[in-house]
Amino acid sequence: MTKRALRIAAATAAASLTVFTMGVAPATAATGDTQTVSFNLGDLDASGTGQIEQFDPALGTLTSVKIEAEVTMDFAVCVTNLSEATASVNSGNVSGAAPLTFAGDLVAETSGALAVPALELAANTGTDGCAAWLEAGGDPNTQPAGANSRLTAGTDTDTYSATITDEAALAPYTGTGTVGFDYDATSASDLAQPSEWTLVFLASGEGEVSVTYTYDEGDVGGEVEGTDDALPNTGGPAGWLVPVGAGLVLAGAALVMVRRPHSA
Repeated sequence: MTKRALRIAAATAAASLTVFTMGVAPATAATGDTQTVSFNLGDLDASGTGQIEQFDPALGTLTSVKIEAEVTMDFAVCVTNLSEATASVNSGNVSGAAPLTFAGDLVAETSGALAVPALELAANTGTDGCAAWLEAGGDPNTQPAGANSRLTAGTDTDTYSATITDEAALAPYTGTGTVGFDYDATSASDLAQPSEWTLVFLASGEGEVSVTYTYDEGDVGGEVEGTDDALPNTGGPAGWLVPVGAGLVLAGAALVMVRRPHSA
């Protein structure tokens, strides 16, 4: 009985010294949310405003805003020689501009251009090919009829990227509504056609703005606590395990002390 009592006392003492760890260590997480807004620049003569959803502060603390813009401009230049003799036209350029203005004093100076080569065209064949081409819809992939007409067409794409981290500049992007950006498109040409020529210049454009919000989610874990001493006594087994264990250790020791003189 003495050996059995000692085994019980040792096991109970070991249980009473167990350390309990609860909770999850605090952690922070940075994450991002991207949205894309499309807009139409019309015949490179349109202005307007786009709307961006603001960052919801309930998600965390906004740390940066990355703004990326891509603007595509399409150009087409059609010329027809209507004179009675072969004639030529000098080279030149057509272009477009579409500045985008964002909150936080950001301006994206996007633009595009097309070089038009010098051309020598046959005498008037009795057909104004560019006028007919325009009336048919001005398809940039279709050449006008007649050896006295020529089409030059092309596309130009411009991109922009900037990141805002300044606290004051971030403020307009935080909320539960929208924040706007403005765009204003224009086009120009330095082409000069001779008299008795038809010149048709078409331009159009469209764009996309992508906005990425990076934010700190803050503390996402619980609290780390120490040992069984911090556990409340609820009256259940977890509450009376240590006192009972201590009692058994004392009882075991008493049994040993009682039996030693008797066994001697």
